[in-house]
Amino acid sequence: MTNGSQRQSRLRLARQRSAPNRIRARLRKERFETVSDAGTSQVRHAWQRARRVGWTHVVAVAGTVLAAVAAVGGLWAQAVATYWSQQTAKDQLSQSKEEDVRRVRNQAAKVTYWGGGGSAFKWGGTGTLPSAGDGSGALHVLNRSPDPVPRASIAVEITGKSPDGEIRSEVWVMSLSSIPPCSHIEYQESELHRGYFREEGGESETLSGEEGVWAPVSMHFTDTRGVEWMRTQTSLEEGSAPKSFARAASSRMEIVGTGAKVHKAELCNDAS
Repeated sequence: MTNGSQRQSRLRLARQRSAPNRIRARLRKERFETVSDAGTSQVRHAWQRARRVGWTHVVAVAGTVLAAVAAVGGLWAQAVATYWSQQTAKDQLSQSKEEDVRRVRNQAAKVTYWGGGGSAFKWGGTGTLPSAGDGSGALHVLNRSPDPVPRASIAVEITGKSPDGEIRSEVWVMSLSSIPPCSHIEYQESELHRGYFREEGGESETLSGEEGVWAPVSMHFTDTRGVEWMRTQTSLEEGSAPKSFARAASSRMEIVGTGAKVHKAELCNDAS
């Protein structure tokens, strides 16, 4: 009886003890539950932190960033537009200056001269002479503008041989009180008198009677705006008359034209 009671007691204790496999399964289950609980806890904590964040603040910050980006883009576009506006203004200013220059030079560009001629040496010799202009034996003055030229002076270089055989060149000046609009004035060399006022009462010498050659070399004139111009055979510039004009005038080395032929200038309004 006692033995039977002891045996039953041992059986009951044996049933209450856990087997090794049961222990491992229980440990695995507990570990899994612990890990799962830890993950769930992390998610829960993350969500709680997210809920604690001020979404209004986030939206405000995002809006501020977007506004800053838009402002930078707007400033860049404004800078580009300003740059091109300045370039356009410079181009317009440059064009305006060019138009002003063309307008100022409009009349002066239509005023010019040409001609020249000369006679052979009367006392022999074969010295080299400069060009006698175009050899037409006449002096031509042209004004293709529809406005008159108030004042003009033409420098004429006369090259001849002195009695001792030396070739000399002198600059004489012919003054014109005015040049009519759209006019072409022609002076034959037989009508161009040198030293007309040098000897009172004496006969003047014409260029056709000189022993040498002559040619116009420059022209000084004033346009209707009062601007002075200096024209040569290759240039046209604003400026006063050179000293050679004043020296010729003070020395009375003047040329006077008579019997001028005045023609109507062709293409007056269209000349440039």
